[in-house]
Amino acid sequence: MYISCDFVLYSVLTHTPPHWLPAPRAAPGALPAAALLSHAQLDTWATDGREAWLQQSAALKPERLDDYSPAHRGPVPFYVCMVTTPEEARAATQTLIRAAQKRALDLPALLLDPIFENRLVFWLCNTRITPNQVTVCTGLLGACIAVLLLHGWLRLGMTLAYAVEVLDGVDGKLARTKLQTSRLGELEHVLDFFMEHAWYLALTSFFVTRTHQSHWWWVGGSLMASDFLDNMLYYAGHVWFGQQLDELAPFDRGFRLIAGRRNIYAWLWLVGFWAGFSTHVFVAALAWALVTVGVHSVRLAYHVHRRVPRMPQDRRPGRWVAMFF
Repeated sequence: MYISCDFVLYSVLTHTPPHWLPAPRAAPGALPAAALLSHAQLDTWATDGREAWLQQSAALKPERLDDYSPAHRGPVPFYVCMVTTPEEARAATQTLIRAAQKRALDLPALLLDPIFENRLVFWLCNTRITPNQVTVCTGLLGACIAVLLLHGWLRLGMTLAYAVEVLDGVDGKLARTKLQTSRLGELEHVLDFFMEHAWYLALTSFFVTRTHQSHWWWVGGSLMASDFLDNMLYYAGHVWFGQQLDELAPFDRGFRLIAGRRNIYAWLWLVGFWAGFSTHVFVAALAWALVTVGVHSVRLAYHVHRRVPRMPQDRRPGRWVAMFF
């Protein structure tokens, strides 16, 4: 048997014990899929059997639980399925990987990246490679790309940037699929921030060196400042509402698909660099960054005015949970 994502387990852990999660299509008297017991109830089970607490305990219904996940930035369906064959295990793993997809994404991450991400995650699930190791490799590749951009290898750098885009989704999916979240994973966005700005700075320096025009410092600096300000708007939204700015309304989720951010800039630059319009697409990225900051500022002010906060939930309960396989 498998229990998809940490949601069902979180619900088991946060309800008042004793309670249990029924196994799907289980015969009467079968073991539950999971249960939350106190130390005393565990002792009772060991001495008097599970019927001593099972019949007087509440059964959780997944369809009645809140399916919102801060980690996934949106609702995630519950899956509680029986797995008895290798084929069912393979299908269950693929379901877990698809369920690990974040809900607020830009267009490349939504339409193209999962084709490669899911296959890589499925392969990595059967290895000892950890999400943190994938994160470190992604950071090293990002640093190499910054060096390439600094020395004018724009086309090669932006082509490799797509590998970073894919790997950036792989580590998170792998962590959520294998429940291997860590402090380093939580700080991944900090690594991403510095890596992205290293790219922007390297491109700016290259354009200044190639054209001998100092105004490119203003273009590149404005792009980095806009990205920093946009991150501050996201942070403010998270503090005030307990959610990302992209989750607050359908318009915000829709705008996220095309909003100015690394993936959108990378695809713009990839096409523009190969087409020979490197400086033009660099300026275009700045223009779209300014538009994005303007839209997010207006939307954040709108949501603050409406006062519709949703506070984040504590997902670190300290209880005993029993799982049966």
